[in-house]
Amino acid sequence: MMDVNTGELLEKERNQALHWSRAFEWPWALINSELNSDHQVLDAGGGHAVIQYVISKFSKFTINVDLNLESLHAVKRMCKRLGLTNLQAMEGDIKKLPFPDNN
Repeated sequence: MMDVNTGELLEKERNQALHWSRAFEWPWALINSELNSDHQVLDAGGGHAVIQYVISKFSKFTINVDLNLESLHAVKRMCKRLGLTNLQAMEGDIKKLPFPDNN
């Protein structure tokens, strides 16, 4: 995890959020998602991953549901810094999402 105020990496293993697989996973996901400005996206268990900020640039609305309050607070601070109003960080269990199915 990164401290959004200082940029200092806080995870036990440096650059854990930038695992080598992200260079392949994230572009593949974005290219194959066919995101557009009408889409509402759920990032279930998104933590403080970079991809949610990119997704929010291409979607109508993005919501990150996670149990880690520290990560969610970091997301809220980063949204404020970036001026993102269509990305919401919400505490919740992805096994008990407060959304109807198939929407």
